[in-house]
Amino acid sequence: DNMGPVQPSGANFPCTVDNFSNKSGEGPTITPGRSSKFQLLGTAVHSGGSCQISITYDSPPTKNSNWRVIKSFEGGCPVKHDGNLSEGLGVDNKLPPLVYTVPKGMPGGAATIAWTWVNSTGNREFYMRCQAVKIGGSRKNKKVFNKLPPLFVANVGSENKCTTMGAEGKNIIFPKPGKN
Repeated sequence: DNMGPVQPSGANFPCTVDNFSNKSGEGPTITPGRSSKFQLLGTAVHSGGSCQISITYDSPPTKNSNWRVIKSFEGGCPVKHDGNLSEGLGVDNKLPPLVYTVPKGMPGGAATIAWTWVNSTGNREFYMRCQAVKIGGSRKNKKVFNKLPPLFVANVGSENKCTTMGAEGKNIIFPKPGKN
């Protein structure tokens, strides 16, 4: 089931759902400094939780990709709601979009944007959805990218010792959430 979480073994990490339009990985163009939206669908919101929007210049990404956080949402992600939502939220059960901005000064070219989520209630899981994109501009320097914090990953793979066991009903506070 590709709508589920990353497997605890990490076998389907990094992206359990992805959208790569062609072999070069280029998708919609995102302009640094302008706001963009990550649109999610569904009803299983597990009382919210904490999520991050991140980027890598690997397209498609691998388990060794260098992910950097663009924006963190601590609590209430994807929506603030007790339990799960009922069906019939409107067209395709769209949730409110998550708005983020790729920082000015990011390198141009093929990239991957990801939404990751640690749910508040339910099994201790880690969800990850990816979208192939093209970052606009011709800048090559990765100075801005390298200053962004690393992606928080929990409950995945034996080499990652981070788990959220004991955090049932709580929202994760990221150790390095970034400025946004």
